[in-house]
Amino acid sequence: MQCPRCGLTNTPTAIQCDCGYNLRAGAIAVAMPRALALPLATFGERFAGHFLDSAVSCGGIFLGTHIGTSLGVGPTPAVVMFVAYLLFSDGLGNGQSFGKKLVNIAVVDQKTGAPCTFAGSLLRNLLRVFGVFDWAFAFGERRQRLGDKAARTIVVKVPA
Repeated sequence: MQCPRCGLTNTPTAIQCDCGYNLRAGAIAVAMPRALALPLATFGERFAGHFLDSAVSCGGIFLGTHIGTSLGVGPTPAVVMFVAYLLFSDGLGNGQSFGKKLVNIAVVDQKTGAPCTFAGSLLRNLLRVFGVFDWAFAFGERRQRLGDKAARTIVVKVPA
């Protein structure tokens, strides 16, 4: 039986998934969330995910600008759409933007292990305006950028 919360395949007789989801009652049991038991993403994995997301956004802006200009609407819709992607993408799916999904990492709440929300994504990504200062915090024990600390999130490795 596949867990509807985390996607992990469980035995047909299992009552509770490793993530804490009660497979019979459809509720979360009080236990350490599976996401919090996962190892933290390395700095290299985080950088790769960010690089891929930036490439998606820049490519989208480039393509959207040319299409928008040829349609007579200009570059504004493309710029708005892809800036919105950078700000809210960590709230997609299971706390995984496109880049994070390719690198097998996810953003989760540091206390509950729940996937990052759109509000959390906005808060953690707005603080990227501090650039190197923001990323310097990622070298700490919990590998949290300044944005992660503000949104109370961590980035974990997830099974492929």
